[in-house]
Amino acid sequence: MAALVRYRWPGNVRELENVVQRALVLAPGNAVTVAELPAELRAPAGAPPNLWPDNATLAEVERRWIEHVLQRCGGNRSRAAKLLGIDASTLWRKLRADSPD
Repeated sequence: MAALVRYRWPGNVRELENVVQRALVLAPGNAVTVAELPAELRAPAGAPPNLWPDNATLAEVERRWIEHVLQRCGGNRSRAAKLLGIDASTLWRKLRADSPD
């Protein structure tokens, strides 16, 4: 509960709802623990999120950062594109390029 309260929730209720649903699915038993929460919620307050391993390629880092920003925007692609400093169509192309057909 402390991890949920400590987090800023930039995506507001939608982000909270998604995190809780995901944690419920991942929980091995009847209780949700911190282990089922996303990394940014498990980290101590003020700690930067660990989004990629040290050996990640530039493409992997870009993809993970886009996903991170999208999550923080509650899935709003227009808002995410604005925060990333790119056009919405560029964001769409980047997401499309990495998705399987």
